[in-house]
Amino acid sequence: MQPKVRCILLPVDQRDAYSAEATWIRNNHGSWETDLGNGTPHSYCVMISWALSRFAARRSAPGRFRRTPRLDRGLVLLDRYQRGEGLVSKKTLVEAALGRPQSRIPIWFLRQAGRYLPEYMEIRRKLEFVELCENPELAAEVTLQPLRRYDVDAAIIFSDILIPCHAMGQKLTFDKGHGPQLSNPVRNAVDLARLKKPDAEKELGFVGQAIVNTKKGLRPDQTMIGFAGAPFTVASYMIEGSGSKTFTEVKRLRYTEPETFRGLLKLLTETTIEYLLMQVRAGADCLMLFDTWANQLTAIDYRDFIFPAVNTVMEQVKARWDGPLIYYPGQSLELLFELNGFRGDVLAIDWRTRLPRAVALIENLGLDVSIQGNLDPQMFLAPEALLRQSVRDILEAGGKARGHIFNVGHGLLPITPPDAVKLAIDEVRKYEQSRLTES
Repeated sequence: MQPKVRCILLPVDQRDAYSAEATWIRNNHGSWETDLGNGTPHSYCVMISWALSRFAARRSAPGRFRRTPRLDRGLVLLDRYQRGEGLVSKKTLVEAALGRPQSRIPIWFLRQAGRYLPEYMEIRRKLEFVELCENPELAAEVTLQPLRRYDVDAAIIFSDILIPCHAMGQKLTFDKGHGPQLSNPVRNAVDLARLKKPDAEKELGFVGQAIVNTKKGLRPDQTMIGFAGAPFTVASYMIEGSGSKTFTEVKRLRYTEPETFRGLLKLLTETTIEYLLMQVRAGADCLMLFDTWANQLTAIDYRDFIFPAVNTVMEQVKARWDGPLIYYPGQSLELLFELNGFRGDVLAIDWRTRLPRAVALIENLGLDVSIQGNLDPQMFLAPEALLRQSVRDILEAGGKARGHIFNVGHGLLPITPPDAVKLAIDEVRKYEQSRLTES
């Protein structure tokens, strides 16, 4: 019989190592009972309210435990003190993101919850896209759908990078055949003045609630990923009013009203920080910043405008949370040269880049980061042998990085055959098993 957990103990010298697990347990706090998917009973030492009492706690000798009397408040921390005594699996994605060695290769896919899955389309036919994003129960349901199908290590909350724009003062719609549309595009200082910084908890809290709901369906070793659009990429939609191939209005604003352009990035930076921290409070174990259009300005403008906004977001979030941050800088490998002082933990590599080249460049630039990627999302249309070989090639290259999270180099497409995704996952598991055998 699995024992119930009365949360009373903490290995003080290990407390910082397992904060990723803390949020999961926080959302399931109190007496906690689970076999963690393996049917084996374990004894757990857990502490409640470490976060509230951390400054008052005295450090005890390594390996010693200290009792805490606050059993009804604060954060809950699993004791997985590394002595090999019936320990629970760690979150493989978090470990890889932070560059910690492990035997399992973490897998997830950008847009893994989406139109290629018939169960998603069944829900999607009943309501509009924005309505789905704003419904915590259904957003959690579609987030969990791929985890029921596939042996993946993470869920990314179902939402969209433009969801905060509505709370800032622009109406967001998704017209068929036209993609996202934002009302009242920002073309000058007057337009900027109409926008506001939203209250993340009150006006975007449905995303946090969707995270809470999703985590109830995850195993403790699976990672909950929250995300946001990076300031410039979101700004590009807010300025253009929709997607763009030329980004003419973005560049016009940058060249003719640079202070307005900078002001919009500042507003979005502040909004993104609070939006991500709200997701952390809801239970996100990992965060991702999408900067899909970062390569649409010159490298100098990236250095002077885009990267400072990105790094400020990461720096401010990191100051209040120690989980990993993934950054996707779009297509350009050239932008890696501008990441001086980068505060993130993982770089997501686009599928157009040869992964060995990216790994070598990251090392040469002295960037202490793991990598994510980078299968061509249309490789799932290929014959099985070619798909499996492509997966192995990526794993070989990724194995030379500080840490590697297997993923596509851009989102899964509606034409993706669901069974082909299973083949790719199978090849990753075969590869990691062969690696274990060789060692």
